Amino acid sequence: MDTFIGMLLHTPWWVYLAFAYVIYAGLKAMRPRRVSFVRLLVPPAIFTVVSAFNVIGRMGDHVLYITPWSLAAAAGVAVGWLHTHRLDLVADRENHCLEIPGSAVNLLLFLFFFGAQYYYGFTKATDPARLKEVSFIVFFLMVSGLSAGIMWARGLSYYLAYTGTAPAEAIG
Repeated sequence: MDTFIGMLLHTPWWVYLAFAYVIYAGLKAMRPRRVSFVRLLVPPAIFTVVSAFNVIGRMGDHVLYITPWSLAAAAGVAVGWLHTHRLDLVADRENHCLEIPGSAVNLLLFLFFFGAQYYYGFTKATDPARLKEVSFIVFFLMVSGLSAGIMWARGLSYYLAYTGTAPAEAIG
């Protein structure tokens, strides 16, 4: 219990603001909403940059790091596609928007990704030697790849719904 309280007391103030935003955004995403098409592409872009930073910047540039990241990214694409391609997405091209049904999945994804980043920061602060352990590196690369893959699939689903393109047309 002392460790948990100490962890909360030593967490930087801005992490609590980030957590509040994650909760706010996740709860907001539980309701149907109209979102500008450009705004829908921002999260996949952000997750791509963060994921690339995780692979190259945090973990190093060892070529073997690409394997767990790539496998997890492929799994993330599959998971993201399974979730979003079944959604009833309605394009409003006149207003450059997409109508998206609400889902608790968004809140769960946001909390998972936030938790992974928090865990990384906590480990960095309390046990920096662990950051060099292969098991930790592989775990973190897989979380990073999974999150990027899910976001790519979501971005692709939104793009296809907005353009009215069938998945087979987009691939072939």
